[in-house]
Formats: sequence, structure tokens, C-alpha cells
Amino acid sequence: MMYFNSTTGQAIQTEDLIQRYGSLEPVPQLGIYDLTYQPDFIPFAFKRLSNATYLPIKEERQFEIDELMAAGYTEAEAEALLDD
Repeated sequence: MMYFNSTTGQAIQTEDLIQRYGSLEPVPQLGIYDLTYQPDFIPFAFKRLSNATYLPIKEERQFEIDELMAAGYTEAEAEALLDD
């Protein structure tokens, strides 16, 4: 399984989690969190959700759209800005 390490900003695999932290589960106290789903790709970025999980982002464009939407733009406005 894959988790998000907020201290490094990168994914961490179960094997590394066990080896480094001695745990089979996320350790929020150490900045290790669950992902919203297990991706079948190497994530470009991760977005923190309100339930303390992280959403894997597949590509840079989607990450940029999400950031613009968080800033108050609609999805259509965000896409138009990126297309300019």
C-alpha cells in the first residue's frame, strides 16, 4: 500500500513504513497519512482533504485546476485560465 509522508511531501510504501517507523498503519503524529485511494500511477502531487487523508493527483494540470478552484475560481474558469 501507499501512504503520504507530509514531512517529505512524497509517497511512502508499506515496506518503507515498516522499516523506518515499525508500523503497518499510518502514523499521523509522524506526518504519515492514508490516501483517499490506492493509485495505479506515480502521483504528481497530493492534496490534503478535510478528513486528514490525501488525494493523489495524477497530472500537473489537474493539480493546477484544483489550486485555482481552492482560490475561488470555478472549474470552467480555472480551465480557461490555464488554456490562455
